[in-house]
Amino acid sequence: KRPKDKCAGGDRFYNNERLLPEGYTYYECDIDTLGKTSRGAKRLVWTKSGIVYYTSDHYASFVQLYGAR
Repeated sequence: KRPKDKCAGGDRFYNNERLLPEGYTYYECDIDTLGKTSRGAKRLVWTKSGIVYYTSDHYASFVQLYGAR
C-alpha cells in the first residue's frame, strides 16, 4: 500500500506497446496521484538522455514533451 503523501516513480518501462522508438531504456512515473487510492492512467516516460513523453491514457498513446530522437 502506497502512503497518501508519496508518489511512485523511476521504475523501468519496457515499451511493450512498441509505440515509442526502439533502442532506448525507458523509465516511468505516475502523475497526479497524491492522495488518491489508484495509480490512474497518467504517466511520464523518459530516457536518461532527456527524451520525455507523456501519456494520459495508460500507454495507449504518447506525446513527446522534451528531447530529440
